[in-house]
Amino acid sequence: SVEMATGLREIVRGIVERDVLRACARGASASGWLVLVLDSEASKVLTPVLGMYDLMEEHVSLVESLEKRRQPFREMDVIYVAAASDKSVRAIAADWKGRSEAPYAEAHCFFLSGLSASQMSVLGSTPELASRLKSLAELNLHFLAVERQAFTLASPEAFCVAPHPTSRLTAAEVEAAKKLATVCATLGEADCAIRFRASNERARAVAAAVRDTLRGESSRGARATLLILDRADDPATPLLHEYTYQALVQDMLDVSGEARDRVSYAKATKAGETKQDVAILSEKDALWVEMRHKHVAKVIDALRARVAEFLQTNKAAASLSRGAGADMSLGDMAAALKKLPEFQAATALLDKHMTLAHECLSRFHSLSLLESSQLEQTLVTGKDDDGAPRPPAKLLDEVVACLARHPGSSHSARLAACYFVAKKGRVSEMERSRLLDALRPTPQQQDALLQLARLLASTSAVPLASDAADLDARLESSARQTKSARKKKAPLASLKSALKAAARGGFSSTATQPDDDDDDDVAASRYTPPVKTILRALADDRLPEDLFPTLGGARTGAKPPPAAHSVRARKPNANAKKNFVGPKLIVCFLGGATFAELRVAYEVSEASNRHLIVGATTLLSPDDFLNDLSRP
Repeated sequence: SVEMATGLREIVRGIVERDVLRACARGASASGWLVLVLDSEASKVLTPVLGMYDLMEEHVSLVESLEKRRQPFREMDVIYVAAASDKSVRAIAADWKGRSEAPYAEAHCFFLSGLSASQMSVLGSTPELASRLKSLAELNLHFLAVERQAFTLASPEAFCVAPHPTSRLTAAEVEAAKKLATVCATLGEADCAIRFRASNERARAVAAAVRDTLRGESSRGARATLLILDRADDPATPLLHEYTYQALVQDMLDVSGEARDRVSYAKATKAGETKQDVAILSEKDALWVEMRHKHVAKVIDALRARVAEFLQTNKAAASLSRGAGADMSLGDMAAALKKLPEFQAATALLDKHMTLAHECLSRFHSLSLLESSQLEQTLVTGKDDDGAPRPPAKLLDEVVACLARHPGSSHSARLAACYFVAKKGRVSEMERSRLLDALRPTPQQQDALLQLARLLASTSAVPLASDAADLDARLESSARQTKSARKKKAPLASLKSALKAAARGGFSSTATQPDDDDDDDVAASRYTPPVKTILRALADDRLPEDLFPTLGGARTGAKPPPAAHSVRARKPNANAKKNFVGPKLIVCFLGGATFAELRVAYEVSEASNRHLIVGATTLLSPDDFLNDLSRP
């Protein structure tokens, strides 16, 4: 069957508008206005999908924090949206308990996940609240919809990356499993088949916890699949530097927020000064959606071309492109555009992305990361840029020399960690001594490296990479992929030229001439996250049960028909509904996912025409991963 799929953020927004705001507004008290009270968890969920203007359109006049002291509004109804936690349930009851006058006209209580019997008892035993309670419902929304096909459970403390993860889940991990269940319920997939890596007992335990939470919920349509993966099974991917725009922003710039979508940067003013500003990188920004998964060299060329086109088609700006203006750097173009206030609205997005791209590449170049990032890939893939085998022991001198140029930096620590990966954790005393002497690590970095060595030694490899290699062999696709990769690979010299020119502020129109093939965006990267092979097999219904069994055993079902389509001329559109074939596929990483993994999930979804939704307990930056490794 063909499914017209709505984005995850739109689904969440629709549930809140329809089942919460409009349902409560229909029976609102005389004033017709509502007070919305959110706890910190609900605020994380709702803030990305509903702005203050949207809320006012739904008759919400005030948004307040449950954790803070609030004045009563006795003429208005109150809507509480909160996590199903003891703390939030008690806080709601405390608003009403023992009051001679009710703080609000009527009350509506909505919880992000299911309440326990004891929590229901707390609400029921507060007569002041019970007598005015008009709504009590579970929303199944205890997650953050960060993109159209991506979510995070915002549980960074759950599922630390450590050797021998056990099936005994901590309280935080049980809570994360309950959150994951709300993702399935929201998507109408409560009866989904749940799969996990066969030898990972922790993933099996989470699968069982999700299934227990979903019992009694109903599903819509064909049975979806939930695949649970564990960061501990692939500690390599978070270490490598990526050349795609979104990943580079995450790696090079100051990014914050649960959705990692707020970027602090120095913005030039019309007066030629700089001030700190914050860019929001969301799917409301069409240019971001179009560019985020592209190789940064392509992004640079596209931005330069669009600025040049703007200068040529606007008479008031034409003088900027005369003479030396024709050879302006992107940074110079951005500065020039700021002197044309009449074009400020038209060029705001271009200005933002020109500034961010320029800053990313400047930092990348200043840290000499091109050489070290290529060395990382040689270590992890075991092959150099020409495809020749390169054992890690023969690269030790190069690695030590790179580390010595930037001792103590997190980027250098990642290169050292890649050497540990290449050696499968079995690093000799001599090698360890040379690496640490050159790196001069902080205590935290040293702890992370030692923990990584223990993790790798416990598995003798990177398990997910081994599974991907096994799958390639079974599907007899290795030779075909290698041939394709060699055909599409861009020369390293072209990449160096583009990156160095960009970092200086100039963007060469001849440095790279990539074709329109979708896969060419990552041509300069020899490393592909192993999850891409896993997802390809999953999307094609050829993921073996012996590697990734289904909880309770597999059900037979019809394979979705292939969809013949071209992705060459299609631009990403976060707001358009997609035509997908077959049941949904939901993937969740315990311990966090990287932005490279989000990218390959979108690529598989586009190529297979399957509705693939990817998420994690948290969205990882490389520094986050190193910090997680160093946790006791």
